[in-house]
Amino acid sequence: MTLSVVEIADQNDLPQIIDESVSSAINEKIEENDMQTVFKTAPGSAAYSRAWVDAIAGFEEQEVGYFPFENKRIAMIAEDTSYGITVMEDTAAGLEENGWTVVSQDEVPLDATDFTSVLSRIRSQNPDVVWAVQTSSAGSGALVDQFADFEFPETHFMHNFGLTAPEARERAGEAANGAFTVIHPAGIPEFLGELGWQSAWDETHDSEITGPAATSMSNIEVISTLVRDAGGVEAFREMSPSEWEQHVVEHDPIQGGIGNIDYGEDHQAEWGSPDTIPSLCYQVVDGELNFVWPFEVAAAEIDNSLY
Repeated sequence: MTLSVVEIADQNDLPQIIDESVSSAINEKIEENDMQTVFKTAPGSAAYSRAWVDAIAGFEEQEVGYFPFENKRIAMIAEDTSYGITVMEDTAAGLEENGWTVVSQDEVPLDATDFTSVLSRIRSQNPDVVWAVQTSSAGSGALVDQFADFEFPETHFMHNFGLTAPEARERAGEAANGAFTVIHPAGIPEFLGELGWQSAWDETHDSEITGPAATSMSNIEVISTLVRDAGGVEAFREMSPSEWEQHVVEHDPIQGGIGNIDYGEDHQAEWGSPDTIPSLCYQVVDGELNFVWPFEVAAAEIDNSLY
């Protein structure tokens, strides 16, 4: 959908700030077609790889749970979608550069819920970490539950995205305790509090601020700030595409609920550190997500008693 909408924006010289779409194909289209009016906030798929490499390095340094490992062996599982396979391959490459040995890479159907044969084979490989990427809540919950049944010795379970869904954690039950999961972008409690968004949200909602909600709220902040600093609505409307491009690229970073948003010459907001837009890592504790990494902005400490 985004790939289609950017064409309309570009053809009609309409300013567009994309909030949640992550695909790197969007970035490529913006650059290849010199789309002056189109900018992208959410980090691309590669941010997941960067997050896992950096988080695992941090866990090694701080000796979290069973870390550090002497052999640094990881087994990887991905749903057989372009998203799953791309994230797995990018993460594998990043970890290998950081000294890890990828002992296996398995692709499983998106709707799969029985992983016993895959886990049985993986257990025989003696991995230090079993890592998976899935978007299906049923599949994610089932994989965690079955991983626990195999009683891997001193092995960490890590999951990209899937366990951020409450339905997946409910399906997994106590088996999910101690698992780590990463998502981007998502709300940073410290920033949400500083901006007054958390209190405003709590007045009208019983649930937590989701990642998509925090991203959309951040985008509204970005757009309103850029329009205001352009001189107001009328001055903004009179801007040429090149003036708008220069205005956005040269603007100071704008604090949002997902991080500090600063667009580069490639029209992508900077990402990958606590000072920009970080990916967030959570530890599952009793069915809840505790935000534990990046350590600089984390809202909770890792519960090492679960290992």
